[in-house]
Amino acid sequence: LADVITMLEAERILFIQVLKTRRSVATCVFGFKRKLNDRNVYTLTSVANVVDAFLQMRLYRLGNRFLIQTQGVPIGGPLSSALLHMSVSRKEDHFDRMSWKEFVLPEHATSAREEHIATIGFEDDLLVGSHSVCHPCVDRLVKQAFSGCVAFDHNGEHEESHGGVSFNKYLDLHVRLDANRVQLDLWNYNAQFQHTGNIDHICKYRFPMASDSAAHIIQRLGNNFACRQARWRQVDLNAKLIEKACRTDFAELVLMGHPTTIIKKAWMTTKPSGPCFQIGLAVLAKLGPTCAYQTGDHRKRFGHIAAGLQCFYDVHV
Repeated sequence: LADVITMLEAERILFIQVLKTRRSVATCVFGFKRKLNDRNVYTLTSVANVVDAFLQMRLYRLGNRFLIQTQGVPIGGPLSSALLHMSVSRKEDHFDRMSWKEFVLPEHATSAREEHIATIGFEDDLLVGSHSVCHPCVDRLVKQAFSGCVAFDHNGEHEESHGGVSFNKYLDLHVRLDANRVQLDLWNYNAQFQHTGNIDHICKYRFPMASDSAAHIIQRLGNNFACRQARWRQVDLNAKLIEKACRTDFAELVLMGHPTTIIKKAWMTTKPSGPCFQIGLAVLAKLGPTCAYQTGDHRKRFGHIAAGLQCFYDVHV
């Protein structure tokens, strides 16, 4: 970071400006003398300080334990995903402009890549579908397009294909693809846990543990709910699937020990507009009251998670 700042200062680049357009564009500038209402301008020093402070955020709380990350970019932070998105977008643009015509047959070279291959990406997940390019060729295209940037592992664990229809998992969704349409359904990681209530049947921890102060839990759940609503809007889930998603998430939270009053307060912190919020309210209205937090009991129940995180993320407890 220090080397990059020194290099930019040597070129007399002192500020970074983000233009307020539909898609924000960041550029480097030498200086400015007046307030610019069509852009945000940040000093290079302030950007460096923010990045440096973020890289020091390596302390995590898990119930009554604290974890210190010893290597890599801080887990769960926005910087790694932002850098990945920037790099992947640049690779996609370069492939579409420079490499697509060399990759396809001559009769397809006059048409754009998106006419033959549809893609949608979220963080490090990529969904690719095509009605005119064969499966092995799509795999080869992905490897060539993102070579030197990121390697996408083919998700064959949940893949099925029969009768011209393909099925796979994308994010928390079950995707059905054929030549004419895409159908989405919810992918429930913890269906067995929701039926049995046994924490040993949890396949993926999607929510914070019920072992913290109520105010902190409300804040964290509220952020989680806001992200989920944004994802549902992004993939254009219909009202029936949104209701199913809310029922699934709220049931899992109750089984984890979160009182319904806390869940409702967290849901109310999200932006109260659109069908997602209203459908969630209707589902919450049907939930009966549950007990308040029993922090000591839940710390004991979920204490084994610290050992797993220590091994998986290379952290000290």
